[in-house]
Amino acid sequence: MKIGLILHVDADDIPDVTRRYQEQLSLVEYAEAVGIDCVWLTEHHGQPDSPTPRPELFIAHALARTQRIAFGTAALLLGQRDALDIAEIIAMLWVLAPQRIKIGLAKGGPFLAHQNIWQANEIRGERLISSLPALHDWLEGKGVVLHDKRQPVYLTPYPQGLATVPLYLATRDPLAIAQAARWHMGLMAAQFWQQARVAESVQTYQRMAGHAPNLMLVRGIYVHEQIDIARARAFEQVQRVRARKAEAKQDNKTTDAPEPDSSKRGIDRITLDNIDEFVLVGPESLISERMAALAAIGVSDLALNPMTDHTDERRAQLDAIGRIARSFNAATGHVPAP
Repeated sequence: MKIGLILHVDADDIPDVTRRYQEQLSLVEYAEAVGIDCVWLTEHHGQPDSPTPRPELFIAHALARTQRIAFGTAALLLGQRDALDIAEIIAMLWVLAPQRIKIGLAKGGPFLAHQNIWQANEIRGERLISSLPALHDWLEGKGVVLHDKRQPVYLTPYPQGLATVPLYLATRDPLAIAQAARWHMGLMAAQFWQQARVAESVQTYQRMAGHAPNLMLVRGIYVHEQIDIARARAFEQVQRVRARKAEAKQDNKTTDAPEPDSSKRGIDRITLDNIDEFVLVGPESLISERMAALAAIGVSDLALNPMTDHTDERRAQLDAIGRIARSFNAATGHVPAP
């Protein structure tokens, strides 16, 4: 299992967005120094608390400032954006840094800003599924006929090894999981998805593909010797993020179906009593045990989100994550890329 860091470019203590980006780039360099395997970037539009509309640009810049650390998207919005646009982004990143790129794909969230940007926001799930065959063919070097034209369109540039780029689909939709199984993509699970639902998606994939998927899982983390303090500080961050998401979804007219197992969705169901399901909290020894348990159930990529907005505290958390990662790697024989 590879241990990574996920960035949302959120920092309440840095209101200036230029300084905020520089702070996040410094965290990337620090993550590489402490031995983190991969940094994952979100794609968000119209959200001042997470201003990452083009994560591929951040990644291209960060690649030039680092030596070995990999970068992933969590996730590019294939349900909203053009499939050829996404394929060209993947190809360009692979040209710049072969073997250092991982691609997560998603339909996009039910945010008010997305409704204002995209006319087809309500059918983003269908668009995600319908776009996958063309994206797959382009990444395999095949031509795709567009708009009822006679001549197929080929991906340019098409670098060597592009067909091996790791792909992950963020979905719990059985139809989308079937596509992921068909095209040999992995699955991606967001931070506030319940573990039982993640396991259900993995089982669905396994029935369809005949093998388990590569699984990228996002989880929050707060390391502290006293577990009650770790839980409390992590929950404070949950409440801050909950308020931001509520504002981003205000007046939302989405037709997304409610969760069948609860009247609450995602982050809204988290309490101080159940926070351990969604966030790794406590001393380093306990978090190491929980990481080992995640690896045992098939998590191949673990992306950790330090549960704080403040730079100094994030660096302290990264120090702890680095120690945990080095210990975990030593125990499992995993060696980060040189």
